[in-house]
Amino acid sequence: MARAAELREAAFNEKVVQARAQNDMEMEALHIQKLEQSKEFQESWDNHEVKLRESAIADMEALNEVHNRQLQEAHEQIEATLTNVFKPSKALLDARNVFDKFIKQKKYTEAHNIRVEIEKMEQKEQTKHF
Repeated sequence: MARAAELREAAFNEKVVQARAQNDMEMEALHIQKLEQSKEFQESWDNHEVKLRESAIADMEALNEVHNRQLQEAHEQIEATLTNVFKPSKALLDARNVFDKFIKQKKYTEAHNIRVEIEKMEQKEQTKHF
């Protein structure tokens, strides 16, 4: 009977060893599968990040082009507006004031003479401006 118990215990121990070996193999297979899945996920994530970066760079370049075009258009519009604005000199403004005073004082001859000077000054300044 002792022999039968020993045989049963030996058979049980053999089954335990086999079960542990099977469990170890399954655990190793699961570990390898987990590593492969992690590697695949990492590669997929890296590819996704690369695509996002490329997309962001393309979007930034497109926005930069739009911004530069809008900036150029605004600059051209300002240049067109500024070149048409004529700002008379202080001497010309003073001459106009003197002209107005002569008219109020009914000094028409002096007003006419200064008006001729004013027209010459305006023409000279506008030519210089444009």
